[in-house]
Amino acid sequence: EFQEFLSFYPTHPRADYAQYKLGLGHFRQMRQAQRDQTETREAVREFQTFIARYPNSALMPEVTKHLRESKDRLSEAEFEVGRFYWMLLFIASAIATHAAYVLYYPGYNFDSKVEAALGPDSRNTMMLLTPAQVARLFPAYAVSDIVAMCRYDLSQGPMQITAKLPRGYWTFSIFTVKGRQVYSLTDAQAGENSFAVDLLQAPDLIAQLKGALDEGGEAEAIDNVGWKVETPEARGIAVIWVPVADPIFRSSTLAAVRNSSCARQKS
Repeated sequence: EFQEFLSFYPTHPRADYAQYKLGLGHFRQMRQAQRDQTETREAVREFQTFIARYPNSALMPEVTKHLRESKDRLSEAEFEVGRFYWMLLFIASAIATHAAYVLYYPGYNFDSKVEAALGPDSRNTMMLLTPAQVARLFPAYAVSDIVAMCRYDLSQGPMQITAKLPRGYWTFSIFTVKGRQVYSLTDAQAGENSFAVDLLQAPDLIAQLKGALDEGGEAEAIDNVGWKVETPEARGIAVIWVPVADPIFRSSTLAAVRNSSCARQKS
């Protein structure tokens, strides 16, 4: 109604009051810095309009005060957004550091720790980790993250790993028990949310790997073409990691990851 009043009576002696009330209506509906700031932006816009149109109004002190508070709220919101992305960066860094330790530290056999957590029947099957298992195996991960693992064994033939994941960020990685990364794939690299990876051992690469390590150098990167991955060892670990920022998507994401598979490749 204040907007209609200003439209019909822009020069009315009480037009400044109507403009003030218009901004105040948005001001009183402002939300916390972590929430949507639409009302805050509207309040800023209306108070700035007041200052431009009624510079000599007796209401100027109140308007100036509310405008400052509105801008402060927007600044807080921007800070929260920045802090959120910095936290994501910190978490990603922490996860990378932890993964580098548990998967690359010489002499550390992550497969043994996984077996102790999941049990001996966890071989050649994709298992969805419970929050307790995620905390035990990946302390740097958030408790809301969803992780599935497969302790594969190629001694009896190739394996195939399939998944159809929800839209959003996810990673799929394959490691040997000694911690050497064989394959890594993200949603951005894949360009789609479903994949099928054929996993097989490359017998002619074992000697090359051993020779490179005996000489004290790093082994050459393992060759992989498309969705076919060759590993230097018969046993290893495949990991699917899907961070879940909003709890509302957790159940659907769990269902999608639960349908992932790690099985003997069909002839």
